[in-house]
Amino acid sequence: TETPSCGENVFSNSELISTIYSKPEYTGGVTFCSKPNKNTINSNGTSGERMKYITTTESELIIYGEGEIRGVNVQQQITSITIKDGIITFPNNFFKSFEQLNSIRIPSTVTTIENDIFDECYSLQTINVDSNNQNYTSNEKGILFRKDMKTLVKYPNGKQETNYTIPENVTTIDAYAFEGNNKLNTIEMNQ
Repeated sequence: TETPSCGENVFSNSELISTIYSKPEYTGGVTFCSKPNKNTINSNGTSGERMKYITTTESELIIYGEGEIRGVNVQQQITSITIKDGIITFPNNFFKSFEQLNSIRIPSTVTTIENDIFDECYSLQTINVDSNNQNYTSNEKGILFRKDMKTLVKYPNGKQETNYTIPENVTTIDAYAFEGNNKLNTIEMNQ
């Protein structure tokens, strides 16, 4: 049986259709193609056995499926990444080539985020984590923490602030947490 795929402009001139679902044997019963914010699909691909991804004409990369994603082959500048429920982990330096990445949404199912995963994401300003994630969270400023808020995991490289005060409850700062941010002049420990 052939694995389904989405062609270019699959939702062009379609105001009512927003999602295509495929049979469970292809994608584990998850959405195969969706039209976020009325964008059209620009390209699509696979990564690993049960991973799929699409890019939209609005420079968004959407990753979905189950398990660990291995890599994507994207030929456009990506400014936003949405990761759907089912993805649990990423390899080291997975986002390294996304220099224009501005924001990322991490689902509830992600269990592991490597310390250097956002290396060279110089434009990244916001990391948003689903509130149901048991391992990670983000604050209102888009900064990544472990769920208990005691470990600061990543201060996004593209943040423009020159000063940052680490929250009182933080007792650990992960390796590479501030790597790549060239705007910060002062980091204040609030203890």
